Amino acid sequence: MKNVSFVFLLIFTVSCQKARLEVEGQAINPLSGEGVEGIEIEIRKTKKNAWASDEPYKKVVSGANGEFSYLHQNSSLSYTYNISVYDESSHDYFILRIRNMDDNSLHSAAYYPFEGGTKLNMNVEVAPKAFIDLSLENINCFNEDDRIKIEGEWGSIAYSIPTLQEYNFGCVNSRKVEPIPEGIHYLTIEVTRNSVTTISQDTIQVGAGDTLFYQVQY
Repeated sequence: MKNVSFVFLLIFTVSCQKARLEVEGQAINPLSGEGVEGIEIEIRKTKKNAWASDEPYKKVVSGANGEFSYLHQNSSLSYTYNISVYDESSHDYFILRIRNMDDNSLHSAAYYPFEGGTKLNMNVEVAPKAFIDLSLENINCFNEDDRIKIEGEWGSIAYSIPTLQEYNFGCVNSRKVEPIPEGIHYLTIEVTRNSVTTISQDTIQVGAGDTLFYQVQY
């Protein structure tokens, strides 16, 4: 009985432990270096060792120079935490990624997990939002194994256009509008047909708030 009581006391003690939770940083355009106001940083928490989805914990918004901060002296160590970044107020910005300023590592802005009891120093990299109206036309279809892949580079950031996750195989024509960062993009277009792959490159430029129609016939 003493052992059982000891285990219960240990579990209870761990679950009640508190620690400092601190998050600070800046929402910034990585090309211009300017801070961006109005970007929302949401902190969510998940109970450790439990089959449970995460739940809202705290939301902060970047100020006039892009800076944001949150401090809670008594956060529970029985939870893990994660960060998601949004622009739900203006919808004018494309969320790129999170940069940990302590080790310069890069992370998804959709889900960045971290532990309580630590100070998280991070930048949220964003850019004014533009759009690409992408039209894909397979006019020389060989068979259902035809494949197209379009990858882009904006600044030093490489990406794949999300549309192609849905429409990249076979004799399929598609058209869809997707958000992208404003500015100059360097595209690499890779087409595979009859086991032969050809690669071409192109450069596009689109302004903030504008939509660029871009057609690929292959």
